Amino acid sequence: ADVKKKDKIIETNRLPSEVSALALLAPKFTSSGRLEIFVGTADHSILVVDTFTIEDQLLQSRFAAPIIQLAIAPNGRFVACYTAAGLLTVMSTSFTTKVLDFDTASSVPPLQMFWCGEDSILLNWPNFLLMIGPFGHWIKYNYDLPRCLIPETDSCRIVSKYTCELLQRVPATVETIHRIGSTDLAAMLYDAIEAQNDQGQNLQDPKADENIRSLVNDLPTAISTILQAALAEFDPRAQQLYLRAASYGKNFCQMPTNEDDDQVVIFPSHEFIKTARIIRVLNTLRCPPLALCLTNQQYEAQGLDRIFQRLLQRQEYTTASAIAEYLGVPRDKILKHWAIKAAEAGASVQTIRAKAANFTVPAASAARDAGRMYLALQLLASEPFPSQEQVIVLASLQNTDKLAIRKAIDTLDTDVVSYAILNNALDDHTIKPLAQKTRAYFTSAVQSDGLPSTLQKAYGSPLLNQRIDHLKSALTSFTNNTEQAFFAKAIEEQIDLLRIQTELEHRFQLKCFLDMSLAETLYNLIALNNPQATSEALKLQRRFKFPEKHFYYIKIQALAASGQFEALTKFAAEKKSPIGYTPFINACLQHGQTLHHCQQYIARLPLHERFPFYLQLGAWNQALDVAYRTRDPSLLDDIQRAAAADPSADSHNIAAQCDQYRSKLGISS
Repeated sequence: ADVKKKDKIIETNRLPSEVSALALLAPKFTSSGRLEIFVGTADHSILVVDTFTIEDQLLQSRFAAPIIQLAIAPNGRFVACYTAAGLLTVMSTSFTTKVLDFDTASSVPPLQMFWCGEDSILLNWPNFLLMIGPFGHWIKYNYDLPRCLIPETDSCRIVSKYTCELLQRVPATVETIHRIGSTDLAAMLYDAIEAQNDQGQNLQDPKADENIRSLVNDLPTAISTILQAALAEFDPRAQQLYLRAASYGKNFCQMPTNEDDDQVVIFPSHEFIKTARIIRVLNTLRCPPLALCLTNQQYEAQGLDRIFQRLLQRQEYTTASAIAEYLGVPRDKILKHWAIKAAEAGASVQTIRAKAANFTVPAASAARDAGRMYLALQLLASEPFPSQEQVIVLASLQNTDKLAIRKAIDTLDTDVVSYAILNNALDDHTIKPLAQKTRAYFTSAVQSDGLPSTLQKAYGSPLLNQRIDHLKSALTSFTNNTEQAFFAKAIEEQIDLLRIQTELEHRFQLKCFLDMSLAETLYNLIALNNPQATSEALKLQRRFKFPEKHFYYIKIQALAASGQFEALTKFAAEKKSPIGYTPFINACLQHGQTLHHCQQYIARLPLHERFPFYLQLGAWNQALDVAYRTRDPSLLDDIQRAAAADPSADSHNIAAQCDQYRSKLGISS
């Protein structure tokens, strides 16, 4: 792309000396918020270059030779400088503090230099690696084969022709537990479990128990340390020991802090469960054939979306689906990706619908793009719920105009019907009567008094004033025709809406109103979480006589999407909802709310409508109560099946409770 702002280009002839090394400091680590380039020069200094300036750090007194390699730490705090004389120097990125000088005594520069985590540096020579720690301590690793280093946020990967290794400094939590002579409470918990494991007995050491009880106030911190060590571990057997030690420590959390006090120390069980689940997922990813050897820090940095994306790129749908189900996250993206790839490969309609029935339209679009027109048509014809997307794909296929119009009519959306009619090549006598009437009415309306050109000019005008002028011209034409009063009213309201939207953008200093529909404007106003904006939304509803039921749906979605759940509660309590309370529950579930928040809406539903929501939320006691009060034994079967499929549920206990309720109902299990 052409660069128009010439003053932002740093020309190389402006550099005072020959460039010998480069490194980038990300904007999030700079005081200016701009990307900075560290340039090592032949005159033993470093230049800091950003969009506007070049600043020489004048480091000639600190370096006796030119800097030939630079590497910046992942946290942006330090820069490692390797000179032609074989000296490694580590400084702060502000160049005010020198942290380390290390003489490698090598006349040959390393092939690569990277940070390994945030406090060690890895140098790669042809026959060995040299790892240098923060105090000048070093470790040498000999290699026979050529290798390449790939830095990570907390480690470094070593890739050779046959292997991929992960080199990482021992995490601080692991060091705390295993340091010789450690008296940390986390180490005491681990030692107790390790001793029990070595001796093969279940009895605990009374002395260890007494020591742990005396430090019960420090237990939450110690358990957290052990769980972090478990997350940092790669060996499943060592992970089990850490988890057993954490579980052992949790047992003491229920005891009083001293004999004269009833106060107890609590460690949240959900943290333990969350850790165990992450470990299981990491172990699954690390095992062949996936071999995604991720540390916990890398797992958290990438996030589940990125993990799923990597699995889908490998077409590991079974693993991705199992992980999503295990962690309780939606599988929609996984199923959609599978459906698209299956359609591109020519899978049958039955296969695609059996596994991804909700994604036949994206699959049909992919089949069309892959040249499988017949498969695309079959997928679209099999979709029982007509939609705008379905009609658009149908309209793009050949000889499907009649089906496209039929599906468009089934949507009951006049815009979709108009789109299908205007994009078909059929004669009028082949179109259904409703489509004929729609086309005739639409054609007669837009072809009178030159309105198509007027309206096209209105919405083709980049300036708002010009657009309003063209709309006024069209309004005059419609006003003169009493049979087209509806269109006159619609244009008049559109002009008012454009003016109001302009005022709203000026008032709230946001570009999110102009050219939006009335419904979108109301949604954006409510989502701003601003009392004045909410008041404007109510005024707009009354001014344009926006239907109350439709307004309820929009306000519920806007409040939930913007996290205004307290406002949503108040809105539900204002008066009896004209659309019921199921939309409130669905909005809460869609945006991650738990039973605690959904219960207030579920309680307002009729008894028989509460059950599916309790089942979805894993509220087993409430679901059992509904089953008993409705005296419906089939609901007990549904509870038992759902609990068996939920990894977090105590399925055996729930099954026993179901049997008890069957007995109360006089039904044999």
